[in-house]
Amino acid sequence: MDFVKKIWGSIWVMIAYIVLVGLALGVFLHLIISDGRVLHMLYCWLVIALIQLPTILRLVFKLRLPAYLHIYYMFIVSAHWVLGNSLGLFNLLQPYGYDKFLHTLSGAILTCVAIHVAVKQKLKFWIIILFAFSASMMIAAMWEIVEFIADYFTGSNMMRWQDRPSTEYFMGSGLIDTMVDMLVHLLGTTIVIVSYTIYRWRKNGWQIRPAPAISPELDSSEENFEDESSGL
Repeated sequence: MDFVKKIWGSIWVMIAYIVLVGLALGVFLHLIISDGRVLHMLYCWLVIALIQLPTILRLVFKLRLPAYLHIYYMFIVSAHWVLGNSLGLFNLLQPYGYDKFLHTLSGAILTCVAIHVAVKQKLKFWIIILFAFSASMMIAAMWEIVEFIADYFTGSNMMRWQDRPSTEYFMGSGLIDTMVDMLVHLLGTTIVIVSYTIYRWRKNGWQIRPAPAISPELDSSEENFEDESSGL
């Protein structure tokens, strides 16, 4: 049964991979035909490179992400760089919170990945929580640094600093955009951590115990938790 699930998971990952790579190449060709924005064309190839990361982790570090996390990761990368930047959905859907939705979802997905990695390493519960929170927020901070560097050297508007100058808006719109991005990322991170904490407590009879020495993909039995030793 587990083998069948892995096969179906691999099939869905391959379908998502083909669709998203095709989307990136399609947008790349569209940009060549239309206005030829070099930076936005590079974003398409950046996405194609970034969605290889889970495969690299599996081949080099023997770390296999669950199929749903693999697909979510590829979707987030494509939604940000290809749809958001190259196709301009960040500007088009800014009043509807497209950017903030992606940052919230990114926080949740990165936290899920961090928890998966920590559980695979058989870490204790509180270390899992600390690692997941720290890893997610560190990546969020690094992402804001990447946005700043891109804006500084290319004149882009990823941090929304061109929307309103500091003389018209408190410290400029760039600061507000950065802090709101961090806050919604924190929200997504917190939701996953709280959900995972409740899940572990319920499975362990509302007692904190060490993480089960199994992959979350196979965590389908109460016995995996009942065999655990005493708590922290």
